[in-house]
Amino acid sequence: MEVLDYHKLKIFKTVADLKSFSKAAEVLFLTQPTVTLQIKKLENYLGVTLLKRDKSGISLTEEGKLLYEYANKIIEDYIQMEEALSSIKKDFSKILVIGASSTIGEFLLPKFLPSFLQEHKNLKLNLFIGNSKAVEEGILSKNFYIGLVEDEISSNKISATAFYEDEIVLIANANCDIPEEIEVDQIKNYEFIFREKG
Repeated sequence: MEVLDYHKLKIFKTVADLKSFSKAAEVLFLTQPTVTLQIKKLENYLGVTLLKRDKSGISLTEEGKLLYEYANKIIEDYIQMEEALSSIKKDFSKILVIGASSTIGEFLLPKFLPSFLQEHKNLKLNLFIGNSKAVEEGILSKNFYIGLVEDEISSNKISATAFYEDEIVLIANANCDIPEEIEVDQIKNYEFIFREKG
């Protein structure tokens, strides 16, 4: 499954800035076919054409101009995040407090935190696991440095960036009479186990 990730956005921005696939490939230490492929994947994912190619060179379509504005902000935020994490690494007394919803805190973070902590040996980490609402409240009250949740953020005072995509599937007993294909509004006709509120 394709995702809209930082890597593709950086390639897109570099091509747009330099107006050249070959120059972008050189700057990014990639092959030109790789750059072309990533742009194509990005266009396929978004369902739009981002770049126009003609005799005068490469230019942005209207959709490309819109994405370029967002890409600039996302890349800038990413750089600031790296700088912030780097400053934490240099601060021996720094404690990083992260709030995470149950699924992320119990199943996703354990895959990534060991290597992160190995790289940042002087960092102390406190991890709070709760529901998404509690994590959002922790961010608003400045108790958490970072919050990781699956739900949409309700407060406009929080800056949120998508960082991971997951797939939710419906499973049932083999003897269940539920059809192979079912509409979302039909699920309510069956008894099923659901997540807690919040």
